[in-house]
Order: sequence, then C-alpha cells, then structure tokens
Amino acid sequence: CAVTMATGCSDDELQSTGNEVTFSASVSDSEPTSRAMYHSYWVSGNAVAVSDGTETKKYVATNISSNVKADLVPASGVTPFYWNKSGNAFDAWLKYTYTTTHPSGQVHTMHTSYDTFADLDQDVFAYASGTYTRTNNAMTFYQQTARVTFQLYIDTKENAFSSAKDDITGLTVGSTGLYTKAKWTKPAAGENYGKWDSYSTTAVITAPKGESTEEFTRFKIMAIPRNYSGGVGINITTTNGNYTFRLPASQTNWQAGTHYLYKLTLHAGFVELTDVKVTLDNYSENTDDLWQSVDPTVNGTVIDYTEGTGLFK
Repeated sequence: CAVTMATGCSDDELQSTGNEVTFSASVSDSEPTSRAMYHSYWVSGNAVAVSDGTETKKYVATNISSNVKADLVPASGVTPFYWNKSGNAFDAWLKYTYTTTHPSGQVHTMHTSYDTFADLDQDVFAYASGTYTRTNNAMTFYQQTARVTFQLYIDTKENAFSSAKDDITGLTVGSTGLYTKAKWTKPAAGENYGKWDSYSTTAVITAPKGESTEEFTRFKIMAIPRNYSGGVGINITTTNGNYTFRLPASQTNWQAGTHYLYKLTLHAGFVELTDVKVTLDNYSENTDDLWQSVDPTVNGTVIDYTEGTGLFK
C-alpha cells in the first residue's frame, strides 16, 4: 500500500537544497497472515528513528493519507539526510518511546498489564529497512511483536450469567508465565522480521477489557513472539466464579507481526475453544465478532476502531 513520493530532483543534484531524504511510509497490511501494527495507522507527529548506519536522526509522520500511509520528514531543527546518486541504505524503527539506540541486539521488555486497549501501543515495535532513492522511497514498517485477542461468549442456558458485558470481569494470560523479556536481532537480508532469542523473565499478563456486548466481551495483549510448546494457560474471572483453560500447543506458536484470535465459550464449569483465527480482514467493533470482514476498500489493513484515536495519540 505504500506510495512513492517523488521529490523532483535530478540525479546530478547531490547534497543540495531540496534534496533532503524523505519517505512515503506505510504499515505492512497486505500479507496473508495480516501482519500489521496494533492500530495499523499513523498519527501526525509520530517520531521514527532513521539510521544510515553511521548517524541516527529523528523523523516524524506528516501528510497522513487514508490512515495507513504517511510521509516521514526530518523533525523540526534536525539536519536531514541527503540523497546520493546511487541510493541510500536506511533502516528505521518505531517504538512508543522514541530512542536513537538501534534495537538490534537489545533486550526488549513487554508490559505485564494494560488498563485499556490504547495502552497496548506501549509495546508496539515496528521496523523497516532497505535501499531507497528519491523516486523510490516507499518504506514499509513491519510489527516485530505479536497481538493476541480473546473473544469470550457465555452459554446463558447452562450458566447463571445474564450478560457477557457485566458478568465477565477479567482475564490473565500465562498461568505459568509468559516471557516478557527477550533479545531482538534485526532481520537477515531479504527478510522483514527479526529474530528473538535469549528469553528471560516470565509474568502473568493482565489483559485489558475492551468491546463488550450482552453476547461477548474482548480482551487483548501484545506478546513477544515465541513457540509455547506446552500451550498457554488463561484465567477468566466472572461474577459466577473463575475459569481456567489452556490453549493447545498447536495454537500457540506466536510469530512476529501476526494477530491471533481465540473465540471461547464459557459453559457451566468449563471453557470451550470454538474457533481460532490467525488471518483476518478489516473489522469493526460494531460487528458481532472478529470473523466478519468489513470495509474491504482499505486494502486489507487491520484497523482497530475500539479507541478511535490512533497510534500513540
């Protein structure tokens, strides 16, 4: 979905006024596994660190288009990079807290609790790299963490529940702990997703409660990519007692940039996993579940309308 933005400079104009490096940036939104950032759209002023391998400079998003595209330009007061004749190799990273420290080889720490869905943005970590020119400056960012959604229903015929909205009160993930720290190494040449290893520190993750109706309620977390070969345990609190359930190992190989959706039903005394989805089209909080595709005109981008405020707003 990236759009190339030409600057109008000829090849022999080097290191000159009007020859500043800018990018037409987008979030990956066209892959079959729906690899995308949490909100999947830009907010004016988002700060991005751009490096040429020697220097790192602050660029910001502007000229937002269709929510999923933006121009990246040097921040106010920053001396820009300049294009050279043969093209420039750059990489860039977008994190909740702007940092000039290159993320490759660094330990990334996830949060263990979130108050609202908007707080999930605190664990957004997107990366882009490539060789660019003035007339081919489309930079695509790939989310390096995983997103997990739990959509819970209640069996009102077998339970003393009246409403999923009122009676399902909380959810935690990782009954024996999820990894919250790991080292990330930048992608190999030709790849879009980096390598995670050196996992350390586990914790039970408290998921925020989001969209709720009489029929269902949703909880979400962000997670460091990991193949949990023993499955992942969850704990659900309700007004009529607590439930425990273990997601099977076949469904917990969480990969970077992928959104995993688990549909579960609470019966009298047990939980049933009724559906799993790792590919998804656009969805709206106004549909009765995440399995209904809506608004295909946004090029397949996963857009979360829950907060309605955009990334880091």
